[in-house]
Amino acid sequence: MIDFTEFMLEQNTDFLYFYQYPSYILVDSLTGSSLPQSFFINSPKTMVVFKSNDANADAGFSFNYYGVATGVSEYQDASMYISLNENSFPVLTISNFPSGEYSVELCDLTGRVLFADQKTLSGANDRIEILYRPENAGLYLISLNGQKLSRTLKFFAR
Repeated sequence: MIDFTEFMLEQNTDFLYFYQYPSYILVDSLTGSSLPQSFFINSPKTMVVFKSNDANADAGFSFNYYGVATGVSEYQDASMYISLNENSFPVLTISNFPSGEYSVELCDLTGRVLFADQKTLSGANDRIEILYRPENAGLYLISLNGQKLSRTLKFFAR
């Protein structure tokens, strides 16, 4: 979690960017003088980039970063892989995830959400068809996020 204690940047000139790392998905882009709300980054690592035109010296920023390790040993048997069905849609095959509600997202590397849905997993073996076929060849990310366990896979579309 990112929790700001101070924030004062030159509006539309100085920017603070937060990325998931190593996927480089942009999580937030901040500028101006309003103290941002706290937010979460669903990634084991975070990359922070500050860009300034160096024209004015505003107060800057200060924030706290809180990391939480979840699912480290409790769900070691949980697995997920991607395949394509006969219609060339990605399909997630999921095993041994905790039962419950999950959000499913397919994103490009800019962080743009191309597909999103909510699914209920049984806790045993589940399949989720992602009804989106990427138009362009490239790397995409498919995330499955639940209350107890979250995973992200890279997906290369040809």
